[in-house]
Amino acid sequence: MSVAAFGVSEVGVNLRNLQNRSVAGMRRGVRRFLDTVGEQSQVQVPRITGALARSMRIRIQENPVSGIISYDMPYAGIVHEIPRPPESNGKWKYLEDPFMKELRSSRAWSPLRSSQPSTVVAHDRHVRRG
Repeated sequence: MSVAAFGVSEVGVNLRNLQNRSVAGMRRGVRRFLDTVGEQSQVQVPRITGALARSMRIRIQENPVSGIISYDMPYAGIVHEIPRPPESNGKWKYLEDPFMKELRSSRAWSPLRSSQPSTVVAHDRHVRRG
């Protein structure tokens, strides 16, 4: 008995093309998600000099596809974590609140909207100036 397979090389090419398109789509989705979080966060971030708001960065990493949104000032973590009086400008949790709101409302993240608690890890990088 023998089996003849035709088009095997074409299948390989099609699978590679599908993978490339899938990864590109994931990058676009992560970018769109973080851009939305960033826009909402910019409305909430406290502004005195504007330096904190201007320090927001969004980075998309390639492998695996992931993204980072951060505020890159030495005091960003402190401002984020300490409650502010209602009459002050901006609010605390200026990044976490928009992130969680978008996460809960996003169709792309629907598996994470279950009743199970989700964990968000925030990294606070302190910069020491010498």
